[in-house]
Amino acid sequence: GAHYQSLYHSMNSWDNAYESTLYNNSHFIIRLNAFFLLFSHWAWLNTELKDGGIKGVKFPLVSDLSKTISQNFDVLAGELDYDEEGNYQFNGAPVAYRGLFLIDKEGMVQHQVVNNLPLGRSIDEALRMVDALQFFEENGEVCPANWHKGDKAMKATHEGVSEYLGNK
Repeated sequence: GAHYQSLYHSMNSWDNAYESTLYNNSHFIIRLNAFFLLFSHWAWLNTELKDGGIKGVKFPLVSDLSKTISQNFDVLAGELDYDEEGNYQFNGAPVAYRGLFLIDKEGMVQHQVVNNLPLGRSIDEALRMVDALQFFEENGEVCPANWHKGDKAMKATHEGVSEYLGNK
């Protein structure tokens, strides 16, 4: 019902964000979410929206059955540990928190947000962060709090901050 429609529209918005970053060849967005791991990607991609699927979504989905990606990005609920005999054991629920990572051209994480399982992420905020990073890369100016594409930015100096705040 409404939950799946909201999810589908969110995924299509993420798809647009992914495509714009892919075509600009400047950023890559990684989303980690336990929800994706509960279903077969192939079946989900081939199931119509009205039937609870995400048919039509074009961005790549990555499975993390080994939990390596989740662990490397520090979004794995619970912990891998060793038992007395030296075997791996997992303490807690082996699911990924809802994480979003904006990675620049050099492979550096420039923005990340990690939410607990019941809390969703903001597509608008993620796209604002992509715009801000692209603006910085193109212009060398930093984007102040609540900056949006088309707003004035500032130089990352004491004088730049003073000038920016003086003109507000």
